[in-house]
Amino acid sequence: MSGLTIDHISHSYDGGKTVLQGVNYHVGDGEFHCLVGRSGCGKTSFLKIASGLMKAEVGHILLDGQQVLKPIADAGFVFQSPTLLEWKTVLENVLFPIELKRKSTLEEQDRAKALLELMKIEQHTYSFPLQLSGGQQSRVAIARALIKNPQYLFLDEPFAALDAITREELQDDLLALCAHHQMTVLFITHDIAEAIYVADHVLVMEEGKIVHTETIDLPKPRTLDTRYSSRFNELGFVLRQALEGVPVK
Repeated sequence: MSGLTIDHISHSYDGGKTVLQGVNYHVGDGEFHCLVGRSGCGKTSFLKIASGLMKAEVGHILLDGQQVLKPIADAGFVFQSPTLLEWKTVLENVLFPIELKRKSTLEEQDRAKALLELMKIEQHTYSFPLQLSGGQQSRVAIARALIKNPQYLFLDEPFAALDAITREELQDDLLALCAHHQMTVLFITHDIAEAIYVADHVLVMEEGKIVHTETIDLPKPRTLDTRYSSRFNELGFVLRQALEGVPVK
């Protein structure tokens, strides 16, 4: 089976509380999946195991039918904190995943500049991170994650610390980039509205289990009108019920 398969995953830390319990899930090629749930429900552990950053105690991760035993090579990662290197310019930060192993080529440098333009931050190509706003730093982090043109993108609450308007702008930019590059995405958020807006499918997690999945049947591309449609509100109500443990019809 193509895509990313989470097969009967269970995990606990140092023999303590179980954070994932018999989780099964499949992420199809080119799909955008969001995980929502309260803090401590297992979302980040799920993402780390699914991406190969962490090994599960029980179960397997399969990528196109092959077991994942190490971090997925063809993947980009974006976390809540941009974790940019303060002593490097924006361009150098974007190129850093390449420069870790070898000197970047002129073609790769041009690609980095093109990504900065796509993320609407090209005017800061030679600025340093401390000269940027939080939203600008997040744009750089996304560009860095995309520099190797990955097939998979894993994001752990990348916009959580941003103001609402900046957050919505970045959601639109991310969707455009993912559509352009046909990436497969696993995205963690606490924000139900964010999940509905960006995702094809939303998973609700509670106490280490997936308790509900919802296909987001909103038309694409998503627009400002999408956020205020009756269907958007209906989906929000369904997911809120699932988070509260109310049986969803």
